[in-house]
Amino acid sequence: MDTPLLWHIPLSHFNEKARWALDYKGIAHRRQVLGPDYLVRAWRVTGQGKLPILFLDGRAINDSTRIVAALEVTLPGATAISPRAGPAPTGTRTRRRLRRGARPGTTRGAYHADIPP
Repeated sequence: MDTPLLWHIPLSHFNEKARWALDYKGIAHRRQVLGPDYLVRAWRVTGQGKLPILFLDGRAINDSTRIVAALEVTLPGATAISPRAGPAPTGTRTRRRLRRGARPGTTRGAYHADIPP
C-alpha cells in the first residue's frame, strides 16, 4: 500500500474527522493543505468540489464519512472507528415511527417519554 495522501483545509470539522480517523487507525499518511484553488483540483479528481480527499490505493475518496468507511474496509484488523451496526436506539425507532404521520407536538412528547431518565 502506498502512503495515503490527504488533501484538506485546516479549519473544517469534516477535514478534522478524516485526519482523526487516519491518526486513530495509526495509518502513516501525508497531508497537503490546499489553497483557494482547491475547488478546481477537487473537481478534476473526484467530479465534486468537496474536501477532504484521501488518495488511497490508487483511488480518490472524497467526503469524510466515505473516507472513514474506506479505512474500515482497508484495515479491518486495526482499531475499529465506528461500532458494529446493531439495533437502532429506542429513541431513533420512535422518531422514525412518529415521523410518518404524527404532529410535531405529539412527536416531541412521545420521543421524550420514550427515553429513560
